[in-house]
Amino acid sequence: MNEKMLLFVSIQSLSCICITISAYAFMAKKIFYFWIGKKIKTESAADIKNYNRANGIMWFVYGILWLLAAITALFNSKAAVVMFAVLFAGIVVLMVVEKTIRKKYLKNS
Repeated sequence: MNEKMLLFVSIQSLSCICITISAYAFMAKKIFYFWIGKKIKTESAADIKNYNRANGIMWFVYGILWLLAAITALFNSKAAVVMFAVLFAGIVVLMVVEKTIRKKYLKNS
């Protein structure tokens, strides 16, 4: 397996993980909470369905960005490595977006 294909498969695996998390969030009947830490009580949810939907959208978008990085790897491995680094650092953005989602859909958050 050449370098570009190996990079594609590796990054594409991350995309699949994010999209799977997204699907789980969309289908969850209870509060979907991915991050480790403070537990969310069901009674604090003002709108569980839309809270889970917002989390699903967040993870889906992140997964699609990983997929774009994987496709880039097939053509330009250096650009894909840069995208990988940026997306990996994007976890901080996910944390900020998730906090915004919590404030919007949960009471006392």
